[in-house]
Amino acid sequence: MKAQHELVRAAQAQGLLPPQASGAGQQGSDASWVVSALGFIGALLVSLLGLLLLALVSGSDLFTPPGSVVVALLLSGGAVWTLRAGGGMFAQQLAVSLLLCGQALWLVGWGLEGAASPALRIGLLLGLLALQLAVAWSVPVRWVQRLLGLLAAGTFLLLDLWPAGHEGAELLPWGLGAFPAQPNLWLLALAWAGWCVLSVRGAPRTWAPRASALADGVGVALLLAPLVAQAQRWLWLASVPMMGSADAADAGTARLFAFHWTVAVQMALVLAGGLWLLAWHWRENAGVRAARPALALVYALALLACWVMPHVGVAALVGSVALGTGRRRLLVLVLVLMLLQLSQFYYALQWPLTDKALLLAASGAALALALLALGGRPGRRAAGGPASPAAGQPGTPARRWLAPALIAAGGALALGLVHRDALHKEEVVLQGHKIYVALAPRDPRSLMQGDYMALDFSLGPVRSQLQEEDAAAGRRASAWVVARLDGRGVASVQRLAGPQADLAPGEVLLPLRRLKGAWTLVTDAFFFPEGQGGSLAQARFGEFRVLPGGRALLVGLADEQLQPIAPQPRPPEQGDAPDGEDAAARAASAAEEVEEAAADTADADAGPGAAAPANAAQPAPSE
Repeated sequence: MKAQHELVRAAQAQGLLPPQASGAGQQGSDASWVVSALGFIGALLVSLLGLLLLALVSGSDLFTPPGSVVVALLLSGGAVWTLRAGGGMFAQQLAVSLLLCGQALWLVGWGLEGAASPALRIGLLLGLLALQLAVAWSVPVRWVQRLLGLLAAGTFLLLDLWPAGHEGAELLPWGLGAFPAQPNLWLLALAWAGWCVLSVRGAPRTWAPRASALADGVGVALLLAPLVAQAQRWLWLASVPMMGSADAADAGTARLFAFHWTVAVQMALVLAGGLWLLAWHWRENAGVRAARPALALVYALALLACWVMPHVGVAALVGSVALGTGRRRLLVLVLVLMLLQLSQFYYALQWPLTDKALLLAASGAALALALLALGGRPGRRAAGGPASPAAGQPGTPARRWLAPALIAAGGALALGLVHRDALHKEEVVLQGHKIYVALAPRDPRSLMQGDYMALDFSLGPVRSQLQEEDAAAGRRASAWVVARLDGRGVASVQRLAGPQADLAPGEVLLPLRRLKGAWTLVTDAFFFPEGQGGSLAQARFGEFRVLPGGRALLVGLADEQLQPIAPQPRPPEQGDAPDGEDAAARAASAAEEVEEAAADTADADAGPGAAAPANAAQPAPSE
């Protein structure tokens, strides 16, 4: 470190570096990130061991006020002294570990989790926020300031300052009072954007570097907070018994474009970011003038997404400022957040699947228009200059139409493959021999896509034989079995065979596939329209069409008398809208029907079984 300081001073003496470059050597940022991460883990372990030793000496006094508060302040003060004294990277990491331990003691000592009073909880968080900001302003190390800015932003987003956070939380569909508090997120995003815009155009001040470092951490926190909220949602879904959309009383009944005042706030944030970037920041930038229509279309899509995605406004505002001020890493994080929000929209079961598909298709078409406009903008063709034919080649008509031609060819190829597959399936349906295969019981409930019935077929002793062969010779993707038909056309699997096996009268060749780690006959799912799977809970057989060569297709389900079972819509509700208790009762009744149907068939491979509706897509035969 001393050699680095001497090198910087020598370069300043020769005029090679400006005077303000003297602080660069204090950051210790030239180390490998792997070394830095391992060093931080070591520093954290040292701090935790020190706290453990202190806890053994002091007992419970360390975790209760005033002892916890005194120790928290002492740890924070020691960390500030270490960071201001200067030192190597490990010393800085040790100081940060002490800071984190001190903040944890602050929360544990005051009993944040057990604080019953909202006022006390807000006071605890405000005290922690003041401590974080004071430490960040006192230390000269930039990466520590950024980290404390991120932590301070997280603390601010935990503050429940709004009356609806305790009673009437239903006013906010995305959970006011949970992390992040939505009004706090909006206000913090506006404050962060305002600082970034003013800092670029304002005169430099002595405190500006500290504020900029804090703002960097806040910008990251604005994008990480929605990711944390989404992770909380998935963890909550994983902690409760899963029920498919066919079991939910309100599945597929919500309006896709239901206006709420929170939607208006999100749209206002999108408009603020778009107007600042296009109409003010880039108003005199000739290089991006041709791209403005396409970017305006992107902002129009963001406005549309505000109706169905909860954090689009914040992401659009942060992304606009990041794009206009050259914060590329932050822009990448914005794109990641938008993709994750889109995936969450796909799994939202309250909207009809067809409505979501139409919205996504329309958005994709609009994005295609945006890309087409970007590819044909005049600025790109003029970039090489009129005097350079070689540089102008990308702007020639042949090259200009190459991308649309490739897209059209790819679309035609995809449609052709789908059409070919449909023709093959129609051939099996029209010419195949009808057979039935008993279903084996299975718990099909999941949260994957629309509505479907998860299936498992009775394979008899062949299943254990396949498992033994997989353990001995390795796993394979497909196999063939021979099944014998009885007088009703019900097939019972007899033995493994090859694709050219000799068949006796009354035998058929059937394909096996490994799906989701388990062997099944042709398919493991039967698809049907959303919310129409109640009648399918009585299915006991799968109805197949089979060609002599072994090609098979599942075309339907049948009951114990081999009578076809068709999906049926739920009966209309009495009155306008069901209350929460009626919906819960119907969901519980559907779950009981599933369990009873599965209990009727205890042996998976000894006889007919049951399967019940779960979550998936549109009606279609499965192959």
